[in-house]
Amino acid sequence: MRPLQSILLAFMFMFFTFCINAASTNLGFICPCVNGNCTEGDGSCKCERGWTGVYCERSDGICPGGCGLHGYCDVVTKKCSCIQGYYGEYCNKECPNNYFGSNCAFNCNSHCTFQREGSNYHLQRSTRCNRMTGECTCDDLFRHSASYDTWLSCKAKCRPGVLIEGNCKIPCPPGTFGYNCTQDCPSTIAGSNKTCDSTSGRPICKPGYHGVFCTKECPPGTFGVNCSECKTCKVGQCNFITGECQCLPGWTGNSCSEICGNGTFGQNCMQTCSCVNGRCNPASGDCICFSGFSDPQCREPCTQGRWGPSCVYECVCLNGAKCSAKDGKCNCKRGYTGDRCEQPCPPGQFGANCSEECSCKNGAECDAENGACLCLAGWQGDDCSEVCPAGSFGPNCALACPCENGASCRPMDGVCNCTAGFRGKICEEPCTDGTWGANCENKCGSECRGSCSVIDGRCICPEGLEDSKGCNNVFECSGASCELKADSVISSTHIVSSVAAAVLLCLLLTTAAIFACKVLVLNPRNMSTTTESAIIHVCNVLSPNENDYIFHNLDDSSNTT
Repeated sequence: MRPLQSILLAFMFMFFTFCINAASTNLGFICPCVNGNCTEGDGSCKCERGWTGVYCERSDGICPGGCGLHGYCDVVTKKCSCIQGYYGEYCNKECPNNYFGSNCAFNCNSHCTFQREGSNYHLQRSTRCNRMTGECTCDDLFRHSASYDTWLSCKAKCRPGVLIEGNCKIPCPPGTFGYNCTQDCPSTIAGSNKTCDSTSGRPICKPGYHGVFCTKECPPGTFGVNCSECKTCKVGQCNFITGECQCLPGWTGNSCSEICGNGTFGQNCMQTCSCVNGRCNPASGDCICFSGFSDPQCREPCTQGRWGPSCVYECVCLNGAKCSAKDGKCNCKRGYTGDRCEQPCPPGQFGANCSEECSCKNGAECDAENGACLCLAGWQGDDCSEVCPAGSFGPNCALACPCENGASCRPMDGVCNCTAGFRGKICEEPCTDGTWGANCENKCGSECRGSCSVIDGRCICPEGLEDSKGCNNVFECSGASCELKADSVISSTHIVSSVAAAVLLCLLLTTAAIFACKVLVLNPRNMSTTTESAIIHVCNVLSPNENDYIFHNLDDSSNTT
């Protein structure tokens, strides 16, 4: 029996321990109830409204989802009814501030507000209500007042030396002290650098003063009661009474480290600038104009020849160039370049800042401004690539040649190139006797025995002379014969004298009985029959066998012998 008793005792101890631990999670065990709490006695689950089952794991079917720990299911409406201080479909939301009661139906403000007689504050600012019961309570800075029973009233419980209306944060005004600053300082300190302690009322030095009789101002860098050290003021100094930084004009900020923004100037940057095209001096407010503008409010652009802020600089551009009023940069006229527009465009370039290339040919220069080609004498065309046409010369072939008698001129300078047979500056003079060719530069040959052609220099022989070897006499014999050449012309008007000469010559030759006599007569059509017969008769008589005569008509190729 002893072993069995031991087992039963152990089982009972374990069961009791389980129930205790299930009811408290502080011992490390978790209550198995899902929607409820464990019962301390036997550990069974006590389910929340709307739940059932061993572990409260099933909905009872009346309010689906249950009503949580702060509500119960209404079997009639099948909806959750929340306890005071909660609301929501499942009663799982607390009432917001200033609301209380079941489903948060009541407003705290109407319940706790009370305007205290003679005061300048509402009690609603110093009271709050319980979300469940609606009981009004005072905020932390206030305490209950026994003066009012019907309504809860709250009196501020601030420390002495501060005002209630300032939520116990505003110190007492000078000359007052105590609770809510309701007491006046002693009259003996009036008119001096003394005041009284705001809490106890005892005399002390006013802020900014020190010494036994409070007659000394706090030294630089200190302020207030007991002349405490000032905070750092970058561009300014601290007020010896308040300790606040007093910035120099043009600066602002707690430590005077911020310069006035654009558009403001002066003490604490409280004044507004009036500059139109510029910014103002942060201290004085005087306008500092942007480049290109001047006058007190920077309204007017710089006049020509001036530039820079407030137009203080003078332009230095040359050759008619204008400068930018903003930066003074020279805007060169076409045909010039350089920082000051002092340099003409180099050969082969033109235009703004000489940035364009010329297209001229044959040594022509281009206009530095517009690039137009300035042709040399003898050339024309947009790019000077065309030679002057006949009859013109000079730059762009603009001049007419002055030459006469069919002469041409040189396209460069207009000097006349005379045709053969003429000379002179404009070829107005024909060649004189004895000269021929272009500009009559050649002389006739001495064999011509007269004049020559002014065109090609060929001899022009008198009648009866030929020119194959010069103007020789037609009856002069050379060697064994005497010929009258075909290009020697004997006209019928002179034939008589010619016959006589022929007869005389033939007689001489025949007498010598050595040579034959040959006579060539040109244009026999122009001779009379008598003259012709005489020539034939003379030669036949003197030498009937060897002599012969030839009549040759220039218009007829037939010969008669």
